[in-house]
Amino acid sequence: QTCALPISSAAASESFEDAMAAYEAANKSQEVDHPGYAKAYGIWSALAEEGDARSLYHVGMLHWFGLGGAHHDQLIALEFFKQAAERDYYVAHSFMGYLYERGAGSAFGVDERTALKMWTKGAEAGHCVAVRRLAKAHQKGELGLEVDTERASYWKEREGTCLRN
Repeated sequence: QTCALPISSAAASESFEDAMAAYEAANKSQEVDHPGYAKAYGIWSALAEEGDARSLYHVGMLHWFGLGGAHHDQLIALEFFKQAAERDYYVAHSFMGYLYERGAGSAFGVDERTALKMWTKGAEAGHCVAVRRLAKAHQKGELGLEVDTERASYWKEREGTCLRN
C-alpha cells in the first residue's frame, strides 16, 4: 500500500534537518497543534516521496500520533515504518521491534519472533535502544530466548559504542 503525501514546492527545497528543527520545536512547546509539526510533515513527506528512509520513518511517527495534519492512522504509520525498515533505517527496525513485541494497537498482535528479528537488525546496525533491549532479553530469557549471559554480555559491551539516535 502506498500513501499519498502532501508536498509543497517550498517543502521540497528544505532539508531533513529543517524538518527535525521544526519537529523538535513543536515537541518542546508541548502543543499538539504547533505549526512545527505541519512544517515537518510537509518537508518529510517530500523527502519520503524520494525514498528517504529517515523521512519515511518520521512521516510514520506523525501518522502514528496524528500530528501536523497527518491522518491519525496506525495502519498508514506501519506502512511508512515498514518502508523505512526495508531501506535499512536502524531506528525503524528498533521501533518495529518494539511494536511487534508489544502488539501495535489495532494493527496486529504480539509477535515475539518478528520482534526479535527487528530488534536484532536495529542492534546490529548499532542502535542503542535495540542493543540494550537484546542485552536484557538475553539476560532475562525474553522474546522467546533462553537465558544466555554470554550473549547478554556481548550486547552490553556494545552499549558504549552504539548510535544514540
